[in-house]
Amino acid sequence: MDHLWKSVKGRALANRPTENIDISADEACHHIIGMSRHQRLKAAGVLSDNFRLAEYS
Repeated sequence: MDHLWKSVKGRALANRPTENIDISADEACHHIIGMSRHQRLKAAGVLSDNFRLAEYS
């Protein structure tokens, strides 16, 4: 999940100060919801060959 959060910070919340945490959280949620399922899994690192839980799926 930290990889997904890094993606959100870099794309949805970058280059501006956080003036209101509720607005920033809402923008982050909208960014994640706007991503396709594949984009979310890729950003979270789940589709990586090095994903540590892949051997259990």
